[in-house]
Amino acid sequence: MEKYIEGYSDGTFKPYKEMSRQVVAVFVQRLLKVDPFQGEFVVNFKDESGFPEWSAYSIKALASHEIVKGYKDGTFRPTKLTTRA
Repeated sequence: MEKYIEGYSDGTFKPYKEMSRQVVAVFVQRLLKVDPFQGEFVVNFKDESGFPEWSAYSIKALASHEIVKGYKDGTFRPTKLTTRA
């Protein structure tokens, strides 16, 4: 069975808690099974050296397919909180 979304390490799920852009990227990448190595282009963000290991692959995969985009300054800002919109 595949895991699309996981709870927190303490066993809680917290469905109403805000999510960061990197958490959403991991969720969407798992759901859509996006692979960055299928002939798409490489996207480099100015802040990618600070991407956590657990989210870097998903962010880069989605960006390579233009599913997510960064900000005008060339950053992705993985810890910025998202809205439900």
